[in-house]
Amino acid sequence: MKHFVLFLGLLLVALSQPLAAQSPLSETSIYGYFQGVYLDSRPTMFVKNNTFAVQQLDLFFNTNLGSGFSSFISLELSNSYSSERQWGNFNLEEAWVRYSYSPLFNVKFGQLVPQFGNLNEIKNRTPLLPYIQRPMVFESSYNSILDFSAYYPALANLQIYGSVNLGDIKGDYALFVGNSDPKFIATNKLDNGATGWDTTQFKMFGGRVGARAFGAKAGVTATFDRFRGFFEQGGYGFIPVDTWVGNIPRRRLGVDLSYTGYGFFFESEAIFVQHDLTPEAKVFLNAISQPVTIPIGPGATMTMESPFGNSLDKSFMYANLGYDITERIFAYIGWSNTKDKYDKVFKDMVITTVGAGFRPVESVVLKAQYAKLDVGMVPFQGQYTHNVYYLAASVSF
Repeated sequence: MKHFVLFLGLLLVALSQPLAAQSPLSETSIYGYFQGVYLDSRPTMFVKNNTFAVQQLDLFFNTNLGSGFSSFISLELSNSYSSERQWGNFNLEEAWVRYSYSPLFNVKFGQLVPQFGNLNEIKNRTPLLPYIQRPMVFESSYNSILDFSAYYPALANLQIYGSVNLGDIKGDYALFVGNSDPKFIATNKLDNGATGWDTTQFKMFGGRVGARAFGAKAGVTATFDRFRGFFEQGGYGFIPVDTWVGNIPRRRLGVDLSYTGYGFFFESEAIFVQHDLTPEAKVFLNAISQPVTIPIGPGATMTMESPFGNSLDKSFMYANLGYDITERIFAYIGWSNTKDKYDKVFKDMVITTVGAGFRPVESVVLKAQYAKLDVGMVPFQGQYTHNVYYLAASVSF
């Protein structure tokens, strides 16, 4: 914790006090968001609980360097981060330099969040979002227990993007490239490279094309990379040994549509993840997806359905519709569906939600939300339902 405080203090001092030789353009704007929450979790299985937490805090450093250049740094702390108590996570989310030649041509280089779909770039701007629990695959609070990294590229390293006016329509484009799937990134000294380095020669490539007009925005996004085909021993005994089935080509396709007007706000997105399985992967997945018979006593056995499927493909969809009742009060309803053909425990998760918010002042949003999660629980059989009630205060500073 001491190291983090020292690092943050030095960064604040360095960025907020430009050198005398620098021009006023080099002054850095420092701002951020945080969201404190209370949640009451009531699952039909497992233990009920309630808790207070700082769901997320984001700190931004934005500098105009002049002549079309600018820089941006984003630090994110989640789940009441404390290194001393081993709570939550602290991440360098973004650190990039940008050159803007014109609205049509901009380049970012460093570590950045790419233009994938509708929500990816703004998912951590909590005061700008009506909800407390974000659409499931974008909810960073669950990163320590659920891995949604396959659904979208959280980071890229180079992006070329821009927009062009076509009468009443504005066209957008983005092309980006970045490191491989996070499972290829070195995490200890035994990996092939320093921690944080990509251990492969192949990279993630992607792009988005879209249009905006009359309050509506729509786009199509695609990425191409590879899935690390390493499966650890375990899985309720269905994976008897560590197994390697090769680097599997993967592609994502995203479609997004949103609209703001006449007091309404609407957003939706669909993501489809597909894999070109290697022959080794097909054999392995077919083997572990079969039911097994296990002994449960003298002369007695039980057939247990596998928690795994014979495909790695998955999909995610969400839609939210809201209305600004007054300038300060809003309400919304939402729905999402996560499908996973590999992990049958979460093979078909549906979330329905309703919420409302109040802005007492411009920089504070008070929120309330109810979410119902219906989850398929093979091999436990049947549906698992989870009701969650949220209260939150979201602050910009």
